[in-house]
Amino acid sequence: MTTRLSIETFPNKAAADYIRGKAVADPKNFGALPNQLKQRAFAVAGIEQLDVLKRIRKAIAKLPEGASWDEAKKEIAAEMSTYTGGDMKAARARAEHTLRIQGFQAYAVARHQQQMATIGSHPYWMYETVGDNRVRAGHAALDGKVLRADDPWWKTHYPPWDWGCRCIVESLDEEDAQAIGISKSGDMPWPEHSDSYSFNPS
Repeated sequence: MTTRLSIETFPNKAAADYIRGKAVADPKNFGALPNQLKQRAFAVAGIEQLDVLKRIRKAIAKLPEGASWDEAKKEIAAEMSTYTGGDMKAARARAEHTLRIQGFQAYAVARHQQQMATIGSHPYWMYETVGDNRVRAGHAALDGKVLRADDPWWKTHYPPWDWGCRCIVESLDEEDAQAIGISKSGDMPWPEHSDSYSFNPS
């Protein structure tokens, strides 16, 4: 059996480019965008100043450029402290939330690009959770499921497909996919996600 394709997580230029390429938008204008355009925009609830949004976007992009999680979080929290009345605990919580959403999406886009480039040799994808007690039931039900990479199911459930999703997709070649077991699209669970969240890495 051959080894599963592994995608490097840090550093990742494609992920950094994805974040830096997002257009900043104040919350009002962001909310008016259709879901598919929201993925190409960068906004943070409650922050209308575009210069602040640009600095936060820049700080997030530093993560896939080699900065540590704590460094990026500290820089973002400093920008957000004004909007939490100087409450640094609240600012750090908001920074963590923002970093998780934007950072995980960026890495997913980069991973998806690499997986699409190797789809000829690795035409199957396997869904994987992080395996801890915080994994939601709907996500846990997908753990270990294998489908063809071109299956339409992935268009709505390629992680992160909902708020706080920490799951990933691994590429498999034919031999590994057959050994694990390939699911049929019609047999896959279709867990619902929040109407306020939309993500498609393509």
